Amino acid sequence: MRKATFNKYLTVCIIAVCTLMLTAGCTSTRSKKHHPAIMQFYLESTIPDPERNLKVRISEEPPVDITIDRSRLMDQSNIRNIGIVERTGTFALMIAFDYRGTRILEQISTANRGQRCAIYCEFTFNKTNVSRWLGAPVITHRITDGILEFTPRMSREEAEALVKQMQPVIKQNLKNQ
Repeated sequence: MRKATFNKYLTVCIIAVCTLMLTAGCTSTRSKKHHPAIMQFYLESTIPDPERNLKVRISEEPPVDITIDRSRLMDQSNIRNIGIVERTGTFALMIAFDYRGTRILEQISTANRGQRCAIYCEFTFNKTNVSRWLGAPVITHRITDGILEFTPRMSREEAEALVKQMQPVIKQNLKNQ
């Protein structure tokens, strides 16, 4: 039986390639492209159905736990404009919906007065991906103009980043109409 030979050259090549891969890493000279922001809207649920509902915590002061219907009412594809509105001593987010979103907002605000509309979003802030419930404003009146204004649970800098990251989404929405 012949003794297995050890290929020194193959071993040196493998070590060199591994070392090169470890030291060089997967770097890119291109700037990292941020993903557009995501926004989703859910309605508070009063029906006790664990298959259909989800309990969420909105980080308000104090935190509010609400149960929402898992089926999404609207998302970022229904938004035609978003901006920051000045209020006395604070700010609010103003979201204007497209035709479909306006009709949905009118229907839910008419039929669900006193319930909350939970707003979830994902965006990038300071190179960190942020996923959070922005708020759950109580529906107090019928909204017929398609504009939802609420005080989000975020800093002004985060709100500015969110609005900026929503612009490509809005631009695409307007192009698709």
